Amino acid sequence: MELECLVGKVKKIILTIVVLTLFLICGPANSVTYTKVQGKIADVYLFSDDWETYNTQDTGIAAIYMTPSSGWELLPGCGTGQRRILISTDHPLFNSVVSTVLTAKVTGQTVELWHLTKCTIRTNAWDFGVIRVLK
Repeated sequence: MELECLVGKVKKIILTIVVLTLFLICGPANSVTYTKVQGKIADVYLFSDDWETYNTQDTGIAAIYMTPSSGWELLPGCGTGQRRILISTDHPLFNSVVSTVLTAKVTGQTVELWHLTKCTIRTNAWDFGVIRVLK
């Protein structure tokens, strides 16, 4: 009886070690870092990825510029780029985000935009994460 109890405890310890090891190995690789900013939409640019050449198969991009509220700041994209957030037409929420941004701009509503701390669409602009209309 005592041996079975000891075996059960050893199994729990081994399982705990395995789970913690997997967490330590996989956790950082899957983590997403993001930043948020609140304010009003200052401007929206819509263009294709290679806008200098007309191509109906190209990816569309929306560039969102903000006037941050007091206490908030939209930093330059990846440290040296423009103060803007981009979303491309291959994003599943592209149409919803563009509609929300244009509505917020026209009505003067305050929004909260979250962006990933990556610049994959353009090397000088943040990648879109989340939008929330505040008021």
